[in-house]
Amino acid sequence: TGEDPYLGGQLAAAYVGEVHRHGLIATAKHWLDNEQEVHRQELDVIVGTRAQHEIYMPPFKAAIDAGAGAVMCSYNKVNGDYACENNELLNKLLREDLGFKGFVVSDWGAVHSGAKSVSSGLNVEMPEANYFKHLGSVDDATVDHLAGGILASIYAAGQFHGRGPAIDWSWPPPFYHDATSEAHRETAKRVIIESTVLLKNAGSVLPVARGSRIALVGKACHDDTDRSYGQGSMFSAGGSGYVKTNRGVTPFDGLKSLLGNDGSVTWSEHVSGARGADVVVICATAHDEEGQDRKDLEMPGARDMVREAR
Repeated sequence: TGEDPYLGGQLAAAYVGEVHRHGLIATAKHWLDNEQEVHRQELDVIVGTRAQHEIYMPPFKAAIDAGAGAVMCSYNKVNGDYACENNELLNKLLREDLGFKGFVVSDWGAVHSGAKSVSSGLNVEMPEANYFKHLGSVDDATVDHLAGGILASIYAAGQFHGRGPAIDWSWPPPFYHDATSEAHRETAKRVIIESTVLLKNAGSVLPVARGSRIALVGKACHDDTDRSYGQGSMFSAGGSGYVKTNRGVTPFDGLKSLLGNDGSVTWSEHVSGARGADVVVICATAHDEEGQDRKDLEMPGARDMVREAR
């Protein structure tokens, strides 16, 4: 949700509240201090209590207050202990200070000790019980208590009373099915339109007059994929949340469809192809993926294309 704790809380609460309303368990992640991707598996983040409460915890508090039934702990260490076996994080800050009553699930492969994780308040190890198979001296009462947190979240979501979607046990699993609908696409389109920010409109260039000769410049105007990306697309960052689609509409295709015979739209990867146009639109993207961090906020190639177009 970004670096702003207030904005992050507003975004988290709005999303989680809607998920919860449909009888689903929303999972807030990653708890806590997962502020960079490079070396996330072994990074030790040193954070004081005040900074935790004022900067890093507010979005999670908002999500919990909105009904989040689960929290996913992160890969990194915090003040010396891995997040998924960190008593200070899972019991003190999360359960005591924020009043969380649901369950904590590990990120994939984020568990390093079964007994320490369970004793520190971890309910579920994912993707499988590599360490939870061997809990050592952990007593049955502790295991029962942690199992109860899972059941409590299911109950709070209303799933014991018929709320939520029916479980589809077919194979392949239902997440391989295409769940897209026209209603979903219209919602996505509306979100894109309403969240677009116009930074400057010098000389009242926008809106573009009908009949204009429009030249689109840049690979991102025409392509929806890039082979140099390890994951993701022109429209989406890569990672576990990325969903591949064959229904993306590029700026070039969208403009051609919208204008029809009322204007001329051409595309070129290079600015040289924009000669003679009334309007030049430059498309530039900056890509990011799970497991890596951007080195800066530059839009690769954008500065050079703008300079050449002028």
